[in-house]
Amino acid sequence: TQQAEIEAAALPVATEATGQAKVMGGTVVYGREGTVSAAPVIAELADGQRIVAKADKALLADLAGQSLVGKTISVDGAPPVYKL
Repeated sequence: TQQAEIEAAALPVATEATGQAKVMGGTVVYGREGTVSAAPVIAELADGQRIVAKADKALLADLAGQSLVGKTISVDGAPPVYKL
């Protein structure tokens, strides 16, 4: 069935992790005041699993106008939080 094909093609996703990951995609979200309010990413762990992680709050201001695609981040916890 078509659903079985979709499920077979799905990438493995981790809900928690500790370690290094390579950023595959992400965005920077700005609040009404123009400051960064969030910067979620999708990253690939060393074992090939994908993980969605949010930025450590201390990093938010530094992420304005930046792209992290291709960069290595440190991921920890559940829900996952990343640091540079």
